[in-house]
Amino acid sequence: MDNTRIQRPQLISLCDDNTLHLWEIEEKSLVELKSHLLEGKNKKISSICVEAAGKNVLLGTEGGNVYVLDASTFSVHEDAIYQDVSTRVR
Repeated sequence: MDNTRIQRPQLISLCDDNTLHLWEIEEKSLVELKSHLLEGKNKKISSICVEAAGKNVLLGTEGGNVYVLDASTFSVHEDAIYQDVSTRVR
């Protein structure tokens, strides 16, 4: 028996309050699955890029930093790329 789950298309939106929302697209409507607020100084999101594999979402901020959001849990990894360091910080 094939246990492959058919995934529905999904959409990520960003609101003015810096909250990301994950939506599942169903026929003629959107169903919100998860949301995440990125808070803190210099963390205003200015760009979003989904990695080719779809496992992570890269969040670029106005402060020049890049954060990694796990697409399955919709939480931010501790690892980040900081503009002034240009190395991966753990």
